[in-house]
Amino acid sequence: MRSRPTIQDVARRAGVSRQTVSRVLNNKGEVRPETRDRVLAAIEELNYRPNAVARSMVRGHTCTLGCISPSLTDFTFASIIEGAQAEARRLGYFILTGSAPTEQEVESLLEEFLHRQVDGLIVFNPYADGRFRYLHPLIETGIPVVYLGNTARGEPVSSVRCDDRDGGFQATRYLLDLGHTAIATVTGPPNEECVGDRLSGYRRALEERGLPADDRRVVSGNWSALSGYQATRSLLESGARFTAVFAQNDQMAVGAIRALREAGLRVPGDVSVIGFDDIPLASYFDPPLTTLRQPMAELGEQAARLLITAIREPHTPPQRLLIPARPSPHHAAPADGGTGRAGGPPPHHGDSGAPHSPPAAPDPRPPPGAGPPPATPGTTGRARRALSRRAAPPGVPARRYRHLHTRTAYSGNQVPRLSSRARR
Repeated sequence: MRSRPTIQDVARRAGVSRQTVSRVLNNKGEVRPETRDRVLAAIEELNYRPNAVARSMVRGHTCTLGCISPSLTDFTFASIIEGAQAEARRLGYFILTGSAPTEQEVESLLEEFLHRQVDGLIVFNPYADGRFRYLHPLIETGIPVVYLGNTARGEPVSSVRCDDRDGGFQATRYLLDLGHTAIATVTGPPNEECVGDRLSGYRRALEERGLPADDRRVVSGNWSALSGYQATRSLLESGARFTAVFAQNDQMAVGAIRALREAGLRVPGDVSVIGFDDIPLASYFDPPLTTLRQPMAELGEQAARLLITAIREPHTPPQRLLIPARPSPHHAAPADGGTGRAGGPPPHHGDSGAPHSPPAAPDPRPPPGAGPPPATPGTTGRARRALSRRAAPPGVPARRYRHLHTRTAYSGNQVPRLSSRARR
């Protein structure tokens, strides 16, 4: 069996001393350019890989980072971690990742990371529960930490977040630009920072158009499709008037669409729906889902870059980065030539933040993505009249397919089973 090449083999091939090879590997000391090129060529020819343990003893670093996420199966978290891992590898680091769904699981995970001598930590949503309490002692001892999804509250740490306030504003303004004035929203759990920011953006967009933010149109879920379904049913049963729904993530948007259709409403014909995240399946729904794209890979890349900078340059001041959400680029084109999205494709936003209307010939038909709200007054009972015009869905007795606000429209065992495990 062929043995692995050693630093002595590299030195012999390049015709230099071991100390010179070490200086090239660690990027320390003065080495002439032609000598450095010769050493690097020898490293490549021999496929030499430095011993990680030995390098960590010399440098005082292991070139290993720790990452604590609430989940490793959720698409959003996994995509952010993938971005962080790619950037860390590019900079010569490796990431160890662990999930801690609750704050009680954070302490043991931190102990494991410290035992493995990680150089720094990336932590998702430290203020969503009490897990931040376990981080403060580490920060005080000088261990570099970067918050992902939360802004630091006085701690000397960097943070990276999506600009959720602007994202909520963009989504709501898009629906307003379609002509909607009665817009409901399905939020995530109130303890998460992004939820409050997206709700703030939603309210600001309404206020800028002189419209009241009606709390009866605000319902909450837990990021799952099931919670979006249940929240939208509660909206329908409450009697609150609305012609559009902004769901704070795509999974809740899918649940909302299910509830609206079961109530006999057309999406987008009667009610428009817009989501947030741009999950891969968004463009495969029928119609494809209008949504804002959260820059997941970029969030991870920036978090890894900030952490490695803090490790290499400990005196660098903390930074707080906000990465904007962007309109989804997936514009489906159905057979009728329309956009096919629930609400239509979001407008492109330029540097000024103002929407650029796409050049299109006037079309007398309502947009396939979302019809505008009725132009005539007295439409509070629009949803109820829509129900009365439709036959009962297959498998539901006609006598049970009643008034929109009747809670007996479906018995308990007819509620669809949607996953409740999804989280932000």
